[in-house]
Amino acid sequence: MTTDASAVPEAPPVHREHARVVLRHAPSAPGAARRFARNHLCAVHAAGALDAVLVVVSELVTNAVEHGRPPVVLTLICNLEQVVVGVHDTSTSEPPRTQGEVPWYAESGRGMQLVEGLAVHWGVSGEGPGGGTGKGVWATITL
Repeated sequence: MTTDASAVPEAPPVHREHARVVLRHAPSAPGAARRFARNHLCAVHAAGALDAVLVVVSELVTNAVEHGRPPVVLTLICNLEQVVVGVHDTSTSEPPRTQGEVPWYAESGRGMQLVEGLAVHWGVSGEGPGGGTGKGVWATITL
């Protein structure tokens, strides 16, 4: 049996890359997470979304270290036109959200506002590292 190639719909290209690292629960974790993201983000997304991904990675990992419990696991998933950044830890408390305006001189309190501004979607899941107890905070960034 032969098939007319023009009658067969072309499948969309599949591009999926996945990288994961367990980070130390220490002040050095956000820097290590940024280096990991810079070195492991696929070439397509590194060209179009690296700056946004680095800010989101930094903010989510900082929150996990400051307000969560070890281990802290960073996951990067690249799909065609988006990058999903996920950070899991074993704490069940959700990331802090600042209500109202943060004073210009404040040294913290803007992290999730930055994530909201850079991501098209973000959320919290009730699943810790490896599917265990805890939470995951994820954000989707598009090219």
